[in-house]
Amino acid sequence: MHIKIAQFTFATPDVQKMKDFYSSSLGSSAELEDHKFFFTFNDREKGGCIAVVPHNGDKMWDKPWLTLSTDDLPVAIEHMKKAGATDIQNSGPTDDNGQPIACVTMRDPEGRLIMLAIEG
Repeated sequence: MHIKIAQFTFATPDVQKMKDFYSSSLGSSAELEDHKFFFTFNDREKGGCIAVVPHNGDKMWDKPWLTLSTDDLPVAIEHMKKAGATDIQNSGPTDDNGQPIACVTMRDPEGRLIMLAIEG
């Protein structure tokens, strides 16, 4: 099992404004991918990603969050629990036993939102 940084995401009421800002700021160092209602900037050298999504008013998403990815979600969830993650909740599809198969959200020890997702 491994866990790696996949993406930093934030929500905004003005997606176009942020798209223009990051396009101008990052220039050719990042590749813009427009996904109709949100967009991402993918670093051309290191593989990091910034995602900007529309803010829908949901308090859960009103602050930036980090997405981590893993090749083994059940083991990674247990690992994160032992490291101090709290408030672990399913945020995607589940298997026949109700266990998450794609992603969960959790809080770090200071309450910041983290999404843990299966790679791919």
